[in-house]
Amino acid sequence: MALGHLGDSTENVSNLRDTERKWLAYRDTACKAESELFKGGTIAPQIFHLCVVKLTKRRIADIKDAYLSNR
Repeated sequence: MALGHLGDSTENVSNLRDTERKWLAYRDTACKAESELFKGGTIAPQIFHLCVVKLTKRRIADIKDAYLSNR
């Protein structure tokens, strides 16, 4: 969806894709760190997945604001 708003600029598309790859690495690392607080507990996997959902929702809002808002 956001890619469609970038037009024909291959540089902008490349930048967004690169940013998203880096963001995914950040998200996974941040959520792993959060779930490590519960290491050994049965809730650790749930904490990880709740973190992934929380950060993904925030990222979607950021992308909508940056690429899909009428500025």
